[in-house]
Amino acid sequence: DEADRPHLDPALATLPARERVILHLRFEEGMTQSQIAARVGISQMHVSRLIRRALEALRERAGGG
Repeated sequence: DEADRPHLDPALATLPARERVILHLRFEEGMTQSQIAARVGISQMHVSRLIRRALEALRERAGGG
């Protein structure tokens, strides 16, 4: 949601660049994990792990973890 974006930007900035790219492709571009894996050059399972790790980190930084 665009209204949440100003609150997320500082937390997103703390993530590694690859995780930011993967989250962008997944949630803003609507790509599947398999499509992201092909684009980034890693396995779909690794994409899944990186998304989960990034979302957990964002939750912790937002105080919800």
